[in-house]
Amino acid sequence: MVRILCLHGTGSSGAIFESQTAALRAMLPSHWEWFFINAELECGAHPELADFYPGPYYTPVAVPTVKSIAHFHDWCLDLVAEEGPFDGCMGFSAGACQLLGLMLKLQKDQPCQQPLFRFLILIAGNIPFSGDEQEGIDVTDWISFHQNPDQRPDIMDPTGIHPSLAPLLEDCRTGEYARDRYVTRFLHPEVCKLRLDLPTVHVHGQADHLYEGAKGMAELCAPAQREICTHAGGHEVPRTNDMLRLKRMIEKAVMRSQS
Repeated sequence: MVRILCLHGTGSSGAIFESQTAALRAMLPSHWEWFFINAELECGAHPELADFYPGPYYTPVAVPTVKSIAHFHDWCLDLVAEEGPFDGCMGFSAGACQLLGLMLKLQKDQPCQQPLFRFLILIAGNIPFSGDEQEGIDVTDWISFHQNPDQRPDIMDPTGIHPSLAPLLEDCRTGEYARDRYVTRFLHPEVCKLRLDLPTVHVHGQADHLYEGAKGMAELCAPAQREICTHAGGHEVPRTNDMLRLKRMIEKAVMRSQS
């Protein structure tokens, strides 16, 4: 049996991610077990999901401070300790990029230990954030969750927050998210020289607003171990003929992880 943990993106849920991947999973071996969970923080619906899926909705991270990313890492490790072990992990959007950030950290800090997961499936991801103030590029004054990357208002401006995170805005004004404590770092491949050394499958939509970030994310993984499935769609799980290519890549990654 192959057990796969599944991490959804912002403003989604385990049930939504399960529905989004149903057709893809139906093409893969029936004895594989998929474990869908809800992220820790409840939030509003992602704008592209609100009209199609009922809530509640969740997010892996509210504001990507170094502290909140480190907290997500601890939460994920606790989850695996309680529900694992898992052979691999599939992440979508924020779930994918935070997953890769965790795996890079573990490879750096525990190079001699068995990896938490032996393969990854990363769909519609982005360059991951760092949970370590000594790693990556400081982008505190640059980053926002605005859908237009050329409009980056101050973090206190609600228009700079991803719409699904709006219910959490009050919590972002004080406490650990107060502006004077807000530190965000990117694990950009030009600065982070570590490459994840295990089989990975990357799914990129050419019409995705995160397309360039998804390509940068793939660069953080060892070229000899990665497979890239590029499709013409947007921020979504690919459909039709693209699923057959993706199915083959996933089966190849799983086989390589077992050798």
